[in-house]
Amino acid sequence: MNFIIRRMLLYILGYPFCPPGPPIPPPSPEPSCSMLPPPPRYSPDLQPTTFAIDRRALKPCINRFTYIWLENGEEFWMYPTYVGRRSISGCKWNAKRRRWNYFGIDLDNIASFVCY
Repeated sequence: MNFIIRRMLLYILGYPFCPPGPPIPPPSPEPSCSMLPPPPRYSPDLQPTTFAIDRRALKPCINRFTYIWLENGEEFWMYPTYVGRRSISGCKWNAKRRRWNYFGIDLDNIASFVCY
């Protein structure tokens, strides 16, 4: 059988032309939080809000340090990388371990926020 025909048949049948190598890991959906510098050392005062938190309000905070207060009283620094219709995700500062962790939360749980 001719080399070119044989190669075309292999291609049609889905066989690769290259010998198999090590598997390539799938791309990670989350950003590398370890590359971020620590957030500011201070905690801002609570910014009261009378409106519901929606994605339009949080969009300007993407890729900026953002301080978030939750409805349950928890507060923390976050570096948002995605704002959806009902949720926000990005890197959350873990003050005890002094490092960023990937994190996501529903917008309904956010009481207030301020971005820098």
